[in-house]
Amino acid sequence: CVNMRCTTKATTTSSASTTRPCWVVQNYVSGLSWYRVWSDGWIEQGGAILATSDQNYKNHTITFLKAFSNTNYHVSVTSSWTGSTGNGSSYFFSKQTNQFSMSVCGYGGNWYACGY
Repeated sequence: CVNMRCTTKATTTSSASTTRPCWVVQNYVSGLSWYRVWSDGWIEQGGAILATSDQNYKNHTITFLKAFSNTNYHVSVTSSWTGSTGNGSSYFFSKQTNQFSMSVCGYGGNWYACGY
């Protein structure tokens, strides 16, 4: 809220607290891909996609190492542009529980996803 008092109360509570901390129960790293599963079921995973110049602006499908329980997860995609001029860009456009699709400009991108 901006310049006003918020009166909306939270409708859910976190499963983590100082008396019930979460911990990593699974982790995996292989090459450019990785994931981490927390004791409350939270999943974090990420990786990179390498694209050649002829793959710029083409669609790439990323299959998760760990599927999410629904599509309410968060995805961040960044470009790994290394050119001397211009800016690269990457974006995602389709989410499923076990994969998402992205377009890459600038020879590749990094991605991070998290959720339950």
